[in-house]
Amino acid sequence: MEIRYDEIEIFRDNISTLKKTSLDDENMVKYYMTDAEVSVIHFDKVKKAYVRSLERKPKFLPCSSDALYIGSGGKICFIEFKNGKINDKQKYNVYQKIYESLLIFCDITGESISFCRNHAEFILVYNETKNDKIKEEKEEGRLQESESRVEIGKYFHRKGKKHFIRFGLERFERLYFQRVFTYTEAEFENEFVKGISK
Repeated sequence: MEIRYDEIEIFRDNISTLKKTSLDDENMVKYYMTDAEVSVIHFDKVKKAYVRSLERKPKFLPCSSDALYIGSGGKICFIEFKNGKINDKQKYNVYQKIYESLLIFCDITGESISFCRNHAEFILVYNETKNDKIKEEKEEGRLQESESRVEIGKYFHRKGKKHFIRFGLERFERLYFQRVFTYTEAEFENEFVKGISK
């Protein structure tokens, strides 16, 4: 089944661009993680409209991904932009955004998690310079993730025609999403934006 955002009012009312959804203005300086003018659904605004529509208002606002891309052929991508350093607290925040975005999406569309598992992707776009040397939790224990380890991992994954997933997000692939990607800003432009702009 192909979801058409223009047939869902709450999606249609919150159309934006990748550039606008990538804005980081927390430190009093506006920084866009992409300049792409591709149309997307501003999922943070969808979340707020969704909460306003609830008969019983929750005490806390849920978390959500920044953007939802629904393309031709049924391509669905949840996109989260992280400009800062991704530490354990930030990872937990991304995980929470995944869970709560999926629940909101499924409630709005009437679809199930198994639909997302078969049709949706999750993309985390991160600032490479702020995340060159971080520690990453692994189920087997703690591993030091360094810039060289990441580059070696990416190299071998490319050779095997696979993608390298950072920040422990591989746990969501095949469980909640068909595929999960972690991209630097440059990789996002080359591998996602150019791909959907063709």
